[in-house]
Amino acid sequence: MKKVKGYISSRKVFGNFYPQKVQNLVIRDYCKRKKYFFLFSSVEYSINKSYLIFEELLENIDKVKGIVCFSIFQFPLDNKIRNNMFNKIIKKRKFIDFALEEISIKKKVDILNFNELATSKYEDEIKKK
Repeated sequence: MKKVKGYISSRKVFGNFYPQKVQNLVIRDYCKRKKYFFLFSSVEYSINKSYLIFEELLENIDKVKGIVCFSIFQFPLDNKIRNNMFNKIIKKRKFIDFALEEISIKKKVDILNFNELATSKYEDEIKKK
């Protein structure tokens, strides 16, 4: 069973507030279905555009097989910044999953697919507002 660390947000996720309890329930359910051994989640600071806790997870990623995040919308809109974060995970032969959208990134090609999907989802959400 693959050990994974959760990653949740204490700030709005693309304009919506999801209680941390709900975020953890979504991640826990996802991990159960994927047969991952879910360790507790790390919570990002509420400071806008802060990814300090995520960077800390990256520094300690050798202790787990991957990271399961609540949503793709926890990450920056800028593809270059996101790609840099995700490439660090791939270089260490780890993975990052997004429970709400049920997306997994394990290889560089997954980042390209992710960027296409994220861009379209961001555009859809922006149009709704």
